[in-house]
Parts: sequence; structure tokens; C-alpha cells
Amino acid sequence: MIVHVVSGPSNIGLAAVPLKPWKQTPKPGHFRSFQGGSWRLDKGAALAGKADNPGTWTFQLPEGGKYTVESSQEDWAVAPPVVTELRSAETREIGVFLVPAASLKILVCDPDGAPLPEAWVYLWLSRTDPSNLGERAHLGMEKTGPDGIAVFDGLSGFRSYDVLAAGLAMYQVAQAGDVVPGAGPVRLVMSPARVRQVRVFDDVTGALIRGASVVEIDHHAIDLFLSSQMVVQLDFGGACLYRDTTDEFGVARVADLMDANLYVKAEGYTPRSAFVPGTRTDVDVAMTRYGILAGRATDPQGTAVPDAEIHYRIRAGGKYLIEGTVHTGMDGRYELPATEEQMETLRSGMTTGAELFARHPTAGRVDRRVDHLAVDPAKDWQYSELDLVFLPERTLKIHLVPGAVPVAGGTVTCRFAWGHSRDSLDASWVAAPELEHSDILDDDSAVLEGLPSQGDGWFYVQASDEHNRKLLAMLGPVRFEDLDEEWWVNLPQASELGSLEFQLETAGYHELHLQHSFRVRETLRYTPNERLQVIGGRVRIENLLPGPYSMGIDVHPSMPVEIHAGTTTGLGTIRLEER
Repeated sequence: MIVHVVSGPSNIGLAAVPLKPWKQTPKPGHFRSFQGGSWRLDKGAALAGKADNPGTWTFQLPEGGKYTVESSQEDWAVAPPVVTELRSAETREIGVFLVPAASLKILVCDPDGAPLPEAWVYLWLSRTDPSNLGERAHLGMEKTGPDGIAVFDGLSGFRSYDVLAAGLAMYQVAQAGDVVPGAGPVRLVMSPARVRQVRVFDDVTGALIRGASVVEIDHHAIDLFLSSQMVVQLDFGGACLYRDTTDEFGVARVADLMDANLYVKAEGYTPRSAFVPGTRTDVDVAMTRYGILAGRATDPQGTAVPDAEIHYRIRAGGKYLIEGTVHTGMDGRYELPATEEQMETLRSGMTTGAELFARHPTAGRVDRRVDHLAVDPAKDWQYSELDLVFLPERTLKIHLVPGAVPVAGGTVTCRFAWGHSRDSLDASWVAAPELEHSDILDDDSAVLEGLPSQGDGWFYVQASDEHNRKLLAMLGPVRFEDLDEEWWVNLPQASELGSLEFQLETAGYHELHLQHSFRVRETLRYTPNERLQVIGGRVRIENLLPGPYSMGIDVHPSMPVEIHAGTTTGLGTIRLEER
């Protein structure tokens, strides 16, 4: 990149500063927003240029990306700011204007003129500035000192800015537009605000929580979009409108604003957010102990279920990382614990979720899954509460009328949908960790215990090992409440089954895998995998349930296969590549 000084001193040094996407908490004064996204100035990576002659500088940039050019002397500033995007190995010539730098002083006071320390002052490029091409750049933030003054250095005296003062619980936001550096202090008067008390307490014990951070955002007070995500990313730092810490009575005081958003953090608790519509002088915020998930277990009538056993599995990035068992208390409350080390692992950016399998001797069972757990304090949209409603269990006896393949010695397995509605059938399935299947007895019957009394599920019937664990029937979806205590099922006859045939030209013994596909979105995931030993040569497999399959041999990639009733599906010749 070649930079020419179009106007200003030609002997002033220049620096090329990379702009990096904003993925971490920026320091005050190091954040700017440009068109196309949010970026931060990487001050530590500023590159010095080579002065070819007065007024011309050459920069050898290590990589492509967005760069801005700044003066290396505090007394001079580049105006308007230059932002250019270069591809790797690209050379581009740009021109800059150097103007004397100036300071902007902001005096924050009350209506009587008394200075207000500890107020946060924010600085933006003015909307009406000629060089502002709709970027609305946030240039920095500073806190007022004991004299109520905040100072922004290194600004262009030929540009206009917007400023805003906030962050004091007892005062309203104050702002001013189109201010110009170099003149006297800009006066921002913060008028007293009505006070709202926020009481923070433990949702289980009711104990008041001291030292909790309470942040309040008012979207109507200013013409600025300040998202809640930005507030949380800045760790409830300066980028908020009102902030206070709860006292020994668990009470924080913020402004009594219309339609406010509250964000509460307390050590040892999951961050909480709450929308306060209208004006409510007092607000109560119940905090859940810091863990993965918590909630209350009840029966359908809302009565607490004490001493229920809850087995849980926590997954992140598609893998189960934590597993354990907890019991509900006398009030039905439960909490999934986690060590700080485990929480750090779950905060690594992967999607987190939990699976809960709850059982009680008389109340019954409930199985739930939830995604987006509250494991990252930088996010306030995650789940931290999940109530469990137990349903009575039932026993089902299935009578199997034999077909082409004997069933004695086989198994019947039930899989049921998460939740208890037909809408979940196309989503995910869960098998209970216990009592999910039953052996088929000599009288061709099977007894399944511990099934939910409501909801939807599938049943599938498999033959015994002697008959290669072939899938003989897939029954469902069925509603559990529609089934009687006994159920008669006719298994398919030979004419209702199909065959598979192919020539395997690779000699020796091989393991063939056949897996039937469900007729819902989660195909191939939970159906049984039939494993058959075959020998190189002509291979024929009979009495297969019609439908789509995935077939693989040994560790070789699988292929789709369709089996039709009463016919033979031929695959021709298969030769396995050496591995």
C-alpha cells in the first residue's frame, strides 16, 4: 500500500493499523464500527511505513484485509479516516489529509452545576458530519474524573461528534450532537431520575444476594442502538446506561424507566435478563445457582415430586462430556452441578445441550432434552430453567403372530419422542436407559414395562441371533394412550418380504451391515444394524423387511439399497478395494 499526504505536513510519520473483526472485549477507545460489520483497531499490530520521499509512504502489509491509516504523532490526525480493504499481494495508492489534532472535553454535571464523577461518556462520529457515509462509528468511551470531566484526545478539529453521558443510577441520560473539539468543555446536564429498586434473591432459599451487578438499558432515551449482546460482551462495563450493585439487603437502585431491560449477574449464579414493561417501581429477580440446569419436578396437577432420580447427560459439539445422577428435594427442586473446569470446557463455543431421564416409583417418568444451556456468562439467551412434569408409567404386553421368520428369542424395542406431542415425531428420539426392550418369550409375546402413559413412539421387532437379528417389523408412530394393555401384531409373511442378491468377488469372510431407514427425518440413526457374516462368491439374503436400507461391507463406504416385497433386489458384482 502506497500512501500520499495530500494536505498537511509531509514529514509526519504514518502507521497502517489492521482492523480485526470484533470477537473479544475491546478496550475503551479501540472500537470502531464500519460498514460491513463491527471491527476493532489492532493497536498492537500497527505497521510503520518506509518514507520514500517527503509525503510518500510505502507499507509492506503481511496479509490482506482491512486497514486504516493514522498519524504516528498525537498532534496530527487523519481526516476523514481512511479505511481500505486489500487483497493479498495487491498494491493500492491512497491519499490522506493531515489536520491538527484536538481534544474534546466533556463536563458532566447536575442541574445545579455540581460535577458528576464516575459517569460514562460515549463518543460517536456525528450523523451530520460530511465524512460520515452512514457508518455511525463508535470512537470510544471515557469515565469522568472527580471534576466531572472526561477527555478525548487525538480528534480532528475539523469534524463534528455526538456525545452521551450515562451510567449513573440516580440520573437520566444526557446527550449533545454536532460538537467540535478545540473549544471549551461541552456541558452535559444529567437531571435526577426516579429510582427503581431491584431486589435480587436466591430462587431456592430466598436468601438475598449481595454484590450482584444490575444493568439497565433504556431503548427510548437515545437514538442509538445498543444491543443487550454488546452490553454482556463488555462484561457490564461502561457500555450501559444504568448500573448498580446490590447492597446487604439484596437491593440495587437504577432509574425508573419505561420499557427497560435488566441484566443481572451474581457470583455463583446463572446470569438473568428481564424485560420490565411500563413503569414498575420495584422489581424482583430470582437467580438460579450457577450450574448447567435447574428446575422443579411436579405431577400433572402441579404437586411437587420429591426424591425423584434424574439421570442426565450433557453434550457439547456432538459429544457427551458430563454424565451423572441427582435427586429432587422435598420441594421438587433439582439442580445439575458442574465444576468450574467442566464449565470452562462447555464455554468453548460449541453448542451445548442436556438430556434428562427422570424416574419416580409412583409419579412415573419424564424424559426431556434442551439445547443452548446457560453455560456462558457472555450470553443471556440461554436456558437455565427446565421444569419436569412426571407422567405415570404403564406396562404393555405385545402378542406377535409369527410370519416367515420365527420370533422366539428375539426382542421388541420401544423408542419414544422427546416431549409428548406428535409434533416431535420428526425431531429427535430417545430410548430410556432402562426397560427399553423386552425379550420375546417362547409363546411369541413380549412385556414392556416403564413406558410413558402419554405421548408417541415407535416399536420395532428383531429376530434372534440365530436369524441374524433381522428387522421383522416397524410399528408406529402410535399414541401410548390409544393402546390397550395387550396388543396383537401380525408379522409379515414371506410374500410380504424381499430379498437381496449380489456377487462378491473378494474372497474370504466379510461382515455385511444392513440398516433400515426410519420414515421420518432422523433416518438411519436409531434403527437396528443387522450384521451378517458372508463369504466371497454369490450372496443371497432373504426375508428382509421392505424399505430403504444403508448397506456396507466391512469398513467400506455404505451404499443405499431399496428392498421391495415379493422381489429380489440385485446389486450385480461387488469388488472390495484393498485397504
